[in-house]
Amino acid sequence: MAEIVECPSCGKKTVVLAGPNLYQCLSCDFKRDLSTPKDPSPNNDFPWIWITLIILMLMSYFQPILRDNRPVQQTRRVAPSSMLYF
Repeated sequence: MAEIVECPSCGKKTVVLAGPNLYQCLSCDFKRDLSTPKDPSPNNDFPWIWITLIILMLMSYFQPILRDNRPVQQTRRVAPSSMLYF
């Protein structure tokens, strides 16, 4: 059973298989060869994986350093004789 394909150019359902990988619309001048990709795009996810991995490694490396260099909150010690009792 043949698949009905709508033409992306004119919108009519008159696209036919004109060759082994060539589709052609009978109503307009639309032709497309599907043997090769129209717009080959590289995989753009690959660099983000490396960037994320490097950021996580840097965070895990600097976490103990940042945790140990926090300022210590000092409490004020008051002598028992100077405390007021009510």
